Amino acid sequence: MSDPLGKLDDLISVLKGERDERRRHKRVRALKRTRIHFGDPSETMRCFVADLSATGARLRPADAPKLPDNFELELEHDLFLRCAVQFRSDDELGVSFEISAKSG
Repeated sequence: MSDPLGKLDDLISVLKGERDERRRHKRVRALKRTRIHFGDPSETMRCFVADLSATGARLRPADAPKLPDNFELELEHDLFLRCAVQFRSDDELGVSFEISAKSG
């Protein structure tokens, strides 16, 4: 099975424009449009990723108060990360990623 942390590092490197530099946990501005998945599988919400690190992100969802404290963030078509809300305002969320190793 693919490594979600490795894919996240690759995405951050591309967003930084520094493919060869691999700083851990440094935030980069992303302004990337994505989707949040929550509740039943059909419930999604549009979202912008404002900034991103290997351990979390600052998100600007369409309706932040409506989201539960845990959900899945679709960063790429094959990269879904489980998120836990660390802070919440009317228009932003700060989340940490719950990344665990999975055996294939």
